[in-house]
Amino acid sequence: MYVANENDNTVTVIDLEKRARLGDIQVGVEPEGMTISPDGKILINTSETTNMAHFIDTTTRQIVANVLVDSRPRFAQFKRDGSELWISSEIGGTVSIIDPVKREVTGKITFEIPGLRNEAIQPVGIGMTKDGKTAFVALGPANRVAVVDGAT
Repeated sequence: MYVANENDNTVTVIDLEKRARLGDIQVGVEPEGMTISPDGKILINTSETTNMAHFIDTTTRQIVANVLVDSRPRFAQFKRDGSELWISSEIGGTVSIIDPVKREVTGKITFEIPGLRNEAIQPVGIGMTKDGKTAFVALGPANRVAVVDGAT
């Protein structure tokens, strides 16, 4: 199990079977969202103040890549087939789509809601259908959920 420690800028690794803390991984400032790649080899941690997605090797517990995303990344979600990593950026108002092999941003999704200021549209959570064809993005204070075509 992995736990983000926002005030310590670390991720704690816990062995659930042994009920033991295995150690800490230093990450960027204010770690928040986490997800594990479908093959279990890479842990993703988002750091809100650093504006990065950290790629952490789950065997060595070392950061192997940092990908810069928009302001205040909150949530990370892999497509089930591992082909894409989606990162929501609360203050940036975007979802970054990352190629997990190349470890680079390949696209960004922005949101517009008629009658609302852009500052009120803050992507926070992401859910995806099993086939990855549809994503649901919670838009924070906008009190809306965007339905996104995940195939294009």
